[in-house]
Amino acid sequence: MTEEVKEEEEKIYPFTFHGTAGEYFRIWFVNITLSILSLGVYSAWAKVRRLRYFYGNLHLDGHGFEFTGSPWRILTGRIIVFAFLILLSFAKQFGQFNAAWALLYSVLLLILLLATPWLVTRGRQFMLRNTLYRNIHFSFNGRYGQAYGALLWRWILVFLTFGLYLPFYFYHQNKFFINNSAFGRAHFQMHNPKKDFLLHYGKAILLLVVAYVLMGILLFFWLLLFGKWSLQGVATSNPWFAVSAFAVTALLITLYSLIRAAFLSAMFQAAWHNSTLDSRFRLHCTLRTLPLTWIFLTNTIANFASCGLLIPWSRIRLLRYLTAHICLLVKSDLNHCQAGQLLDLDAVATEFGDAFGMDIGFA
Repeated sequence: MTEEVKEEEEKIYPFTFHGTAGEYFRIWFVNITLSILSLGVYSAWAKVRRLRYFYGNLHLDGHGFEFTGSPWRILTGRIIVFAFLILLSFAKQFGQFNAAWALLYSVLLLILLLATPWLVTRGRQFMLRNTLYRNIHFSFNGRYGQAYGALLWRWILVFLTFGLYLPFYFYHQNKFFINNSAFGRAHFQMHNPKKDFLLHYGKAILLLVVAYVLMGILLFFWLLLFGKWSLQGVATSNPWFAVSAFAVTALLITLYSLIRAAFLSAMFQAAWHNSTLDSRFRLHCTLRTLPLTWIFLTNTIANFASCGLLIPWSRIRLLRYLTAHICLLVKSDLNHCQAGQLLDLDAVATEFGDAFGMDIGFA
């Protein structure tokens, strides 16, 4: 009964996304064209333009978000990342013939490994620092010692336990990200118990293992049946070869879409659902795996069929679904939060994260 009264006292503020595929297609096409013509220099401005469009069209209570990151700082970060990757590539190539280059390659990899928690922390600070809502900045206050414990040490435990520790790694990773994030002077707090978190991510990881096993069995039997024909050059003349190849590809894409959907819904349901901001605001997520799977699957098919021209449409479609299933439950009003102190940060760490596929951004 108490919970019902509490639910009734909370006011619902849904997130809405007002961007359209046509608008974003023009931005996307110009970004790609100018990035190619400028040999990648314009890509920093393209990123800022893309984020400002997405943030500006994401609304809460009639107000849009803002991204204030500088393209010059992003460009500087990308130049540093590019130089590091070039040096790493040269060290790897020449390391096959020279011991000094091989040693340099090992040192660079070690530096990258040890610097990863610092890069993740700095990258998240940069992204949140440049995110505003109602002229109030977000921020990230995670300490580097916490980052090394939550990210590096626990990732080592994942390898030592042959993956069994992975759900616990995700728990501590998300707890580090959420509990150290803030909006003005109000701080986020993850409230879901560890057992619920492990249940959501455990299901996603189990699904991942089953999917890999199924893909392995499927490819094994397909190669067993058609591999010999392919080597003999008669597979292309057999209609069953084309049909089976299409079926195998479709099933692999479906399994891949299912895995992506499972992990994304697990992240929202386990980490962000019921997370609070200053105990007055609570996030509520209703994402489900199967609808997300359908969106990922059909988006992938559309992108392939259109040779990539429907990528803007697929991104807008996904964002519309995500925002339609996330809302904010508020006990007071959204004007309660106050601005906090800000730091001046560079974009180098964020670009390292983009280069190595680390998700260290806000959106």
